Amino acid sequence: MHRVRPVAVEPDDAYDFTVADLAGVASAATVVHHGPMEEVVATEQALTRWIDAHGHRAVAYARELHLEGPPGSPGRWVTELEAPIESRQPAGSSRR
Repeated sequence: MHRVRPVAVEPDDAYDFTVADLAGVASAATVVHHGPMEEVVATEQALTRWIDAHGHRAVAYARELHLEGPPGSPGRWVTELEAPIESRQPAGSSRR
């Protein structure tokens, strides 16, 4: 899992975090979680079920994009979960 927060800084070893540009993905399944991260598992499971039910598979680590995170108010946090996906191909079929 990559935790992502947009920042407007250049990489620097002095930070206690890593600044990196994440590569784009061709297709992703996403869902927005409202509330504390201690309760995110049900949202992650719903995303995984959707991916499977719609004929896709996850192809890379999921990302968490923290959209809102008021200090001391985890009930008001908003986090987008992003799972890079591709369509599953039936056995013996070729991709075109």
